[in-house]
Amino acid sequence: MTREPRTAHADAPLAQLLRSRPGYVPPTVGERVVVVADLLTPSCHPRAVVNLIRFVRDWQPDRVVVMSASQPGSTHKGSECTTRALAELRAVYSGDVVIQAGAGASGDCHLAGPCPCWPAVISDLGLAVVAGIQPVAPGWLSLTATGPGPSRYPGALAILLARGFGHSIICSGTSGLALIGEIPAGDPTADTLWGFEIGTLRRTATSTASFRPAMGFGVVDSTTGVAEPIAVPISRSGAFTFDGVTYAA
Repeated sequence: MTREPRTAHADAPLAQLLRSRPGYVPPTVGERVVVVADLLTPSCHPRAVVNLIRFVRDWQPDRVVVMSASQPGSTHKGSECTTRALAELRAVYSGDVVIQAGAGASGDCHLAGPCPCWPAVISDLGLAVVAGIQPVAPGWLSLTATGPGPSRYPGALAILLARGFGHSIICSGTSGLALIGEIPAGDPTADTLWGFEIGTLRRTATSTASFRPAMGFGVVDSTTGVAEPIAVPISRSGAFTFDGVTYAA
């Protein structure tokens, strides 16, 4: 039996705000979404990027969401690397590619910034650019955090945000790879509330005494009728395994 997707707090102010945005398209049950962070940085792991693109080519998800903490195209440094990765992705994948900028970027962030090539990249490759909090799957919101927060363990910030918003959260910006689920208090019949931090593609992410960044990305698959999250860890070599298939360029 197909279960109904989680729609907690469907009439909350945040949900109303999202629905009121121009061009808003509600997430659809049955979609498979890949969410990746730091693909637009010059410090991304080159083999990890190659393997990710091969995975997207083989799996053909319904949508690829590229999380970016800063305004896309805001610097000249690394812009060639960024556009090359996006062009290689588009060469093997004709589905929706969405670049999701942090909350500080404007809705027209693809039209701003000193990098002159960026508007043409957006147009030529058929990319969409959004900013702030976005619906990514039924019952799920995606956003970019500004760091791991005060917690000493990965996933803590995401599950804290999920409790606050009343929706499962998938986020980038913490450089942690973690998936934490819990049943909302007082409702044992409710679907699991998830906090999902999707890791990073950066190979130079800095470790501290209390936190070690992890390479990886996220998948949200709702083909069963309920959005199921999958964390995909990436090794130091840039290799990873998904559904029994290893990608190791």
